[in-house]
Amino acid sequence: MESAKLLFELMQQNNPDVKQPNFEKWAGDIRKIRELDKRTTKQINWLIRWTQQDDFWQTNILSPAKLRKQWDQLVMKATNEYEKKKQVQIGAHNKNNQIDWGAL
Repeated sequence: MESAKLLFELMQQNNPDVKQPNFEKWAGDIRKIRELDKRTTKQINWLIRWTQQDDFWQTNILSPAKLRKQWDQLVMKATNEYEKKKQVQIGAHNKNNQIDWGAL
């Protein structure tokens, strides 16, 4: 439920008029991401924050179901962005050039 509320709160920051979701359904979708897809709460919350800071994805990830569906594409996009930033400065990647899920 916490991750579902996080997504909604960040969506509200981007659009104060956003309609309140069915939090029970959203929590169920978050549970699927955790249990079926084997993602940690830390990974889920990190990717939620990333999507709601990205100009394109904040308009496309408007539910946990959409987050789940686009997960791999989102991780690839986030990794590419951080790889570009890394060229300028030491960024949020570990030695294997993977996302540091605690960096956002």
